[in-house]
Amino acid sequence: ATKLRFKWVRFEEDDIVGALQACLDRAIERGHTYEEIAFHYCAGEGVKNAVCTVIQSNCCSRLFVAGETPTTFSGCVANALCINTSLQFLSIRVDRFETAEVEHLFDSLCMNRTLGCLTLSESTIGGDESMIAIGSRLPGMRGLRRLHLPYNFGRDGEQALLKGLQQNTQLLSFQVELAPADLQEHIDFVLALNLRGGQAYLENLTHDQWIDLLAEYREDVNALNYILSAAPQRTLGD
Repeated sequence: ATKLRFKWVRFEEDDIVGALQACLDRAIERGHTYEEIAFHYCAGEGVKNAVCTVIQSNCCSRLFVAGETPTTFSGCVANALCINTSLQFLSIRVDRFETAEVEHLFDSLCMNRTLGCLTLSESTIGGDESMIAIGSRLPGMRGLRRLHLPYNFGRDGEQALLKGLQQNTQLLSFQVELAPADLQEHIDFVLALNLRGGQAYLENLTHDQWIDLLAEYREDVNALNYILSAAPQRTLGD
């Protein structure tokens, strides 16, 4: 496995993308795969084609993209992810995605079963509408294990993400960069609860297990509120 990196390259000409495609084709013919391919501060219309070529070729496990991209970039990446089976890590730091582009990207993650980690930068994504789009799709994602987002949204975005997360049993890590401590703690609590079985786990606790769980999170008001609201019948019976 090897690494392939492009830095400060303007992908304006088709021959550059063609050379990249030829390089990938030769690697595939020889049965080789790239451990990592990175586009650092690249620009030009051809960046979209170059990145999508990499994803569609199923020839690398880690992909980094940073730089200026055309408005059609997100749609091309989303379509490519629908058929990709090799990519395990994807980091995107490009121009801001519109809400419809975020929806398209996360729709593709509901189909992709191999991408394990996605990192999106503050320059790429933000706002309540984008977080609502992500939150509504979290329950349908079955492959992603780690998600990293920037904290640049409000209360509506927080609630949408937490609601979607409660119905996602696949994520092992959900980091919101520079988020308030109570928000990240709440996210971590929901993740931990999901690993135990989520709502079904709460509903099937014995009396002693219920008391132990409340004691475990006695210092976390958000966690206690969630536990009590998720299984209100326990408070009546116990």
